[in-house]
Amino acid sequence: MAERGAKSSRKRVWTPPAPGSVKLGDLVKVRYHPSVRGHVVELRGALGPGGTLVYRLVLGQDPEPTFVEVLEDQIKAVAVGG
Repeated sequence: MAERGAKSSRKRVWTPPAPGSVKLGDLVKVRYHPSVRGHVVELRGALGPGGTLVYRLVLGQDPEPTFVEVLEDQIKAVAVGG
């Protein structure tokens, strides 16, 4: 049993996103909500569970934009024409 207040020996190491993943400005769709699309406006960093990347999206402009934060596995890039 570990002492109270003892630090864990496990360290989380951030790794950059894989090439071809979602980038700033990309049009993305939200998983489980196929009609919801938005643009990536910010990479918040590895703030999710286990160091998962968190992205900030802007959805629509009518009458004002809506901003949401999602985990990387909750979005997928879509073709600009699609």
